[in-house]
Amino acid sequence: MRYSLAVAAIVLLLAAPGGVGAKPVASPVHQVGDLRIIGDSDRDDRFYLLPGSMQLVTADDGGPDLKLFITRYVGSSVFGDSGDFEIESLLRFRVQLVQRVETHRDVLVDWLRTELGVRRPTVVALPISRIDSRVVYTPLDTEESSDDASEALSVDGFLDPIGHSPRRKFWQEREFVVSLDDHTAQLFWNQWRDDGALLLSLDYAFWADLVMEEGGEIASEGEVPEELQDILDEQDEGIAGDGETERLTMVYADVLPVRVDGVAFPDRFERLDLNDSLPPTYPFLKVYCYDFRDQVDPELFEKSVEFVAQGVTGGETMKTVVFSIDDVDVRIQTVRFPFAVDLSQPYQYRVRQVYLSGEIAESEWETRDSWASIVDISQVTEE
Repeated sequence: MRYSLAVAAIVLLLAAPGGVGAKPVASPVHQVGDLRIIGDSDRDDRFYLLPGSMQLVTADDGGPDLKLFITRYVGSSVFGDSGDFEIESLLRFRVQLVQRVETHRDVLVDWLRTELGVRRPTVVALPISRIDSRVVYTPLDTEESSDDASEALSVDGFLDPIGHSPRRKFWQEREFVVSLDDHTAQLFWNQWRDDGALLLSLDYAFWADLVMEEGGEIASEGEVPEELQDILDEQDEGIAGDGETERLTMVYADVLPVRVDGVAFPDRFERLDLNDSLPPTYPFLKVYCYDFRDQVDPELFEKSVEFVAQGVTGGETMKTVVFSIDDVDVRIQTVRFPFAVDLSQPYQYRVRQVYLSGEIAESEWETRDSWASIVDISQVTEE
């Protein structure tokens, strides 16, 4: 179902100032203290703050905002596997950017006026096109561990835009989510049980589409983690304009140590039985959308998915996730219903697309009986 409203102007106003129409140029890179900014290929008064390091978010009790769920799943009629035994576990922790435009804008504007003579500079966050992230685990006791447990292992995850910043602001916090197989989950659990701590590291790299002028240098910083070294060969290149080349470029990479004191914060580790019900806010269901990364439709501004499920106490519970042109790096999101969900009942969802022209298209409601299937709302493109 498609319909058009007089919202084109509103859509354009909602688009982040560093998103639609942004043409950040790779060089020169201006160093302002420990901050780095670059200019725009088309506008002399627009500048972009490059991303920097991330840190763990601290919870109210002074410990890291982190949770390791060791999920025992003994089978259910929902999945047709009653009597089977599996472990589907989850590690999640919240991270935040150390350097933010909102915090440093006044300093950067003053520097641009004083040092470069820009009369009315605008500073926004650099639009990020891709974020690569992996958790790396190395056992604390490598001498007495078995061969399987003594080697470091890495697990791919993604940064879930939980509590996304309001429009016209770049994100400040996200939650790293990674699904763990039974072997990896048991390694994590055993380290906490035996050593009283969990020691991990988050390897991450930020990528952006930058205009590469002739002789320009890539505005990258940080040492590329070994686990992410292979992605440097995946840089895409395309034409941005006369004499200019736009390239997907790594602009920052780093390693974030993650250490949890299991003695001081034992509630960070939990065994959870998952049979016929889903606890509230548990990120079990994932939604995939690659439309904005693959630039399937240049006129598409936003794509949202509305979910409706049956609550365990009766009534319906709803949740909506949103993908947009403002967050090209977001390709996966979790669905976290605010109330406990009855997994023995099907759920429904529908997709809503908003275009830059103001036109809106809504799909019909689709019913899913199986909670184990993937929800992929990406448009199918012909090769």
